Amino acid sequence: MQVGTSEEARDVPEPDPEEVARRVLDVTRQVTLELHPHRRRELALDLDSALDRDLGFDSLSRVELLMRMERTFHLRFPRRCWPRRRRPATWSRRC
Repeated sequence: MQVGTSEEARDVPEPDPEEVARRVLDVTRQVTLELHPHRRRELALDLDSALDRDLGFDSLSRVELLMRMERTFHLRFPRRCWPRRRRPATWSRRC
């Protein structure tokens, strides 16, 4: 298996930031409602919502969110970045 060249990497178009933000919010909403189905009517979620304080995430639910984001975007977030992912907005950019 051959690894792609840097020239090939430049040919990959940059993702649309609005589409990335929409997908981040969709995944975050889905995980939040699985954790707290009773919050369906009152859930106010935006890119600046605090995962722990506003959405009720604990360490295990943050790992679940991480795994879903990696599956959704087909990438791996560096483990050193995990603690910095405290709001949905932080998932829409690299560490």
